[in-house]
Order: sequence, then structure tokens, then C-alpha cells
Amino acid sequence: MGVKCTLLYDAMNIFDDKEKFLLEKLKVVLISNLKVLENKNLERYKMLIILEGNNLMNDEKLVLKEFDKTHFPLIWVNRVPKEDIFELVFNMINEQIDFNELTHVNNEKIIEALIYIEENFQNSDLNLKNVSNHLFLNTAYFSRFFRETTGIGFKDYLIKLRISKAKQMLANGHLVTDVCMSIGYSNLSYFSQIFKKEVGLCPSNFRKRNHSIYKEENNVRKIL
Repeated sequence: MGVKCTLLYDAMNIFDDKEKFLLEKLKVVLISNLKVLENKNLERYKMLIILEGNNLMNDEKLVLKEFDKTHFPLIWVNRVPKEDIFELVFNMINEQIDFNELTHVNNEKIIEALIYIEENFQNSDLNLKNVSNHLFLNTAYFSRFFRETTGIGFKDYLIKLRISKAKQMLANGHLVTDVCMSIGYSNLSYFSQIFKKEVGLCPSNFRKRNHSIYKEENNVRKIL
């Protein structure tokens, strides 16, 4: 089943973009309405953190009662100062960031680098020098700094990020050619080669196998 995600109910939308980015890397699924979880398979999640839980709507309370029957772990966080929320959530989750072993989560430079990569991975010209220039760092120094901080080289990180995005798009039914261009690859053959190396399937076969699953789950969401 892989690493389980953490659900975080954030009806007040208290997190800024940087915090949301890091929460995503920590495999946290942000939700603003508990009703979306009704009839969901809770086995894919390891716990639900509820911020300002006293303000729940009646229908949301009913959903939580159903969760209680399955002994789903719930954590209620009330009246915690905004500046302490992220650290509190991070400590409760206490798991590795996707693709690496990032431990210095408060290091502004690596956070800025990861955000810049996330925002520009579609650019086929994105490279180590681009990112180091954006951070006003020497390229050789940034290369060492990135690997030492994240536990993975820049090139490998970018490949894993792009392939992760490609898997999402293919599962949603996007054409292989469109996916290739959308994630920063201009050569379809090279993209297919990299994808198969990372995933074990060529993009077209991955799309066939997973798109039907996505459609089935999407139909369930529409019913909910």
C-alpha cells in the first residue's frame, strides 16, 4: 500500500503557500470539509488532525462518529497560536519527506530551492545552475548543499518529481505526448525511457492500467 498519508482538517485555511508545499511533501492531505471523507477507505490514512475542532458542522460531527466506530485515530488541536501550528503538525507526523530524507525543514534556502523547482519543473531548461542562480549561490556549493541536505542529487530529485507528476497526469487520462511536454521533456523517447526506469512500465501501459482506476474513484467522488 506504500506510505500512509495524514489527513489534516484546516477549515480556517491557516497555512501559507510555503507551509502547504512542505505539508504536501510530508504526505499530508489538507481538507476543509470532513464530508468529503464519507465512505472513503481510511486504510490509506494513518490519522486525522483536526484544527479548531469545536467549530464542526453537524454533518461533519456525524462523519466523525462513523470514524470512531473504526477506531480511526483522531487528534484535536484547539487554540494553538498560528506560529506554533506547523511545528506541532510536523512533530505529530514525524515522517520523511517524499523522495528524500530532508531533516532541516527550517532551512530557508532548501525550502526556497524546493519551491522554485516545484514551480518550474515544466521548463525543459531547468537545471542546477538555474536554481543556484535563483538562490544567489555558487553552483558547485549548491550542488553539495542540496545533496547533503536532502540526501539525493539535484538531477535525481528533478527526475523523481517529474515522474511523479507524469504518473498523476497519466492516471487522469492525459495523453503520453501531452504529459511528456507538460513535465519538461521535449524528447518522447527519452521520457519513455526515464519513466520505465523509474516506474517499471512504459507510460502508455501505466496509463492503460491506472486510468480506469482513476475513473472509478472519480465516479465515487461525484456520488459523494
